[in-house]
Amino acid sequence: MASVYARNGMLYIQYMYEGKNIQRSTKLGDNPINRKIVTKQMLPDMERKIVMGELESHTKTLEDYVTIYLERKGTKGFKTFHKMCARAKTVSTYFHKKKICDIKVSEIERFLFSLNITIDSTKEYKTILIGAFQIAFKDNAINTNPMLKVEQGIGLQQKVVDSDPFTPAEVKVILENAEGWLKNYLAISFYTGMRTGEALGLMITDILTDSIFIRHNMVGGLLSTPKTKNSVREIPLFEVLRPYIDSQIKEAISEKRERLFEVSSSIKIYNGTRFSPWSRLLVKCSLAHRKLYITRHTFITTMLSSGNYSILQIAKIAGHVNTEMIVKNYAKYIRGEQLKIDRSTDIF
Repeated sequence: MASVYARNGMLYIQYMYEGKNIQRSTKLGDNPINRKIVTKQMLPDMERKIVMGELESHTKTLEDYVTIYLERKGTKGFKTFHKMCARAKTVSTYFHKKKICDIKVSEIERFLFSLNITIDSTKEYKTILIGAFQIAFKDNAINTNPMLKVEQGIGLQQKVVDSDPFTPAEVKVILENAEGWLKNYLAISFYTGMRTGEALGLMITDILTDSIFIRHNMVGGLLSTPKTKNSVREIPLFEVLRPYIDSQIKEAISEKRERLFEVSSSIKIYNGTRFSPWSRLLVKCSLAHRKLYITRHTFITTMLSSGNYSILQIAKIAGHVNTEMIVKNYAKYIRGEQLKIDRSTDIF
């Protein structure tokens, strides 16, 4: 009923189960001692389980193992766990209810190609896939982890999504048409360059006379610490932003809460990239849709374009470790800056 064979120096067991020919690695090298172990111990045990119907059905899907992977991750490092869950849902939706043992390397590569996302995001999807398939491999649901055969550069050569920041005129139109807490949130985001979670995590006590302390980060409705050590920082509070800040503080005080924005606002904003009030606002302003995170990109590019601030100042305000990220990601938006120089200057 069950037999042993060698492949690539390893011993495998082959048997029929549920009308399907199954091959499973013993994870033992092909040598006389291991062959004896397989023949005398593993094969009889396998045949007994087949007769008694004790073998687990080989119908588990990739979604099943993705779920197990998430359960094992738990909420450790929960600052990114919500993002991992979103990635996992995309994986499960793409492969639907397909058995994990039937998924081919070419299908995985096609999926990674279809994402059309940044390199870092593609790596996050690969991490989930590697983890899920590895659990299935240890569970003997598959013979090998197919991610080991995925071409190294697959999905990593994709074009980085162009952020297309708003112009100053477009920002003014947006703020003129926005209302309520969303208007205040957008003003804070546009005039500080805060990350989404940083703006949502602001406390009344973080607002000083002429500066703002960034000490919290709101992720999926949970208050945490900022993204990195350098993200904890003090930034200037532009005078033009003060009315929006005061309006939001007034609302928070009236509702007897310490945070500027209520938790329900955070959940609404994190409920997918097409946050409906934001989408409706852009339609109202006759502007092409962008992700809400574009407020940060708009702040940085506008600060660079103004010529009034050094790259180091902008990097510190944005919470970057150094100027490298600013130059790498935003310099392309500053067109013609090399021509804005005093030609009468003698550089020597």
